[in-house]
This record gives sequence, C-alpha cells and structure tokens, in this order.
Amino acid sequence: MFTYWFTRINNKHLYLSLLIGFSICFLQLVFSVMSASHSLHTADSFFSPYTKWIGIDLVSSFKTMYYFLLPIIATIGVGNVIQQDKNNGFLYISLSKTTKQKYFTTFFLTSFLIGFIVITLPLLFDFLAAFLFLPNVPVNPIINSNIGLTETSTFFPDLYFSHPFIHVLFYIVLAGFFGGIFSLLSVSCSFYYNNQFSVLIIGFIIQIVLTIMNLFISFPISPMFFLPEIQTIQNGSLLYITILAISLLSISTILFYQGVKKRVIF
Repeated sequence: MFTYWFTRINNKHLYLSLLIGFSICFLQLVFSVMSASHSLHTADSFFSPYTKWIGIDLVSSFKTMYYFLLPIIATIGVGNVIQQDKNNGFLYISLSKTTKQKYFTTFFLTSFLIGFIVITLPLLFDFLAAFLFLPNVPVNPIINSNIGLTETSTFFPDLYFSHPFIHVLFYIVLAGFFGGIFSLLSVSCSFYYNNQFSVLIIGFIIQIVLTIMNLFISFPISPMFFLPEIQTIQNGSLLYITILAISLLSISTILFYQGVKKRVIF
C-alpha cells in the first residue's frame, strides 16, 4: 500500500514543492556559502559548513524565506490528493480493492513522510553541498563566538561545539518533523474544505498567526523562529515545542479520522 501511495503522489505538485525548497537552498549556497569561500583568506573567523549552512546563516535572507514558507513547501505535494481523488471518483475505485482502514492508515503515514522528506532533502543538500566550498574545520566557542550561538540561541550548544554534524542533523530532523505535521494538518483539513488553495495554506496561516503573536511574546513560538539552528528570537523552549507538536499532531489525527468516518461514504 505504501508503494501505491508513493506512486500516486509522484506528480507535478510534489516536484513543485521540491523545486521551491531546492531553489531557495541553492540560492543560499550561491550568494552566501560560495561568497564566504572566496573570503576565506581574509575572514576574521573560520568559515565552515557548520557556520554557513542555511539553518545558521546570519547574513542571507534565504534562511528566513525557507523557514517562513516551510508549511507551504511541506503541503503542496500531498495536501489535495484526497480531494482530487474524491472529485474524479478514483478514491472509491481504490477503496474497492483494499480495506478502508488500510487505505487511510497508510495514507496518513505517507502524508507525514512526504512532508518530512520534502523539507529535509533541501536542507541536507544545502548542508552537504557546503562541504564542497568550505573547509571541514571544527567549530570553536572562542574563534566562532561572532555567530552568537549560546544556550539562549540554540538547543544543546555543547553538542554543537563538540559534535556539530550531529547538532545540524538534529535541527534538520526537527524541521522535517514539523514539515510532516503541517502536511498531515493540510491532508486532514482536505476532508472538510473543497477549496484546494485554502487547504494548502492552513499551516501557513498558523505560522503567520504565531509569528504575529511573537511580537508580544519574548520566546520563539513560531516555527520560523525556533526551527533554524540559531534562533531569530532567543530563549526557545523545548517544552513549548513539544506541546505545540503534540497539539498539532493530535488535532490532525482527530480531524483525519473524523473526516474518514463521516465524510467518506463507502
């Protein structure tokens, strides 16, 4: 069943989401990473992939762009699949060949995986490609103090300075996890809304609302502020992130299974 879903989702919408993500990361590589590689001999600090990849880049606006658009990038590929299949009758043809529970359970898991993958792949590309232009030198809390990475601007700063590769992977996985959640939220809402555009931007609207609320709150509550490796607004809370993730995941799960139960007639 998973093979079926990955084949079904292999369409232009999925490629569009990947294109947007990879384009932003590619531009960041060109204008920030490659630019830094030309200044290595005059730099006041040692540039490396750990200090210039998109998740920690303090100079380029592409970091802000990527994490701001993350909910949309995560949902384009899969958000309207059920809606499209209901409209063209393909949903009921598919349900005639398997059980309803198996069909929607695998779709639920696949939706999360697609959101996770389309977010993590561009970030991994950006990070690993940076090694082609910058030396793999270890980060140092004194030499690299200018990036401002402290316990108030990132989680586990000691891990960053001792095992920076693992620290970067943690933040890439964290971003992918929220990409999966936003994908699920979009898919779940597609049972209730016929407007395809509205379904795709639901996660983005949540992002905007939380971003506006952050004008009045001193710690980062919007994903665009706490998902980068170095937080735009400091004093991030792992407890808050956990509560937000569980809340959005729970809402998505409830909406999904209620939508299957009450809005899919078979």
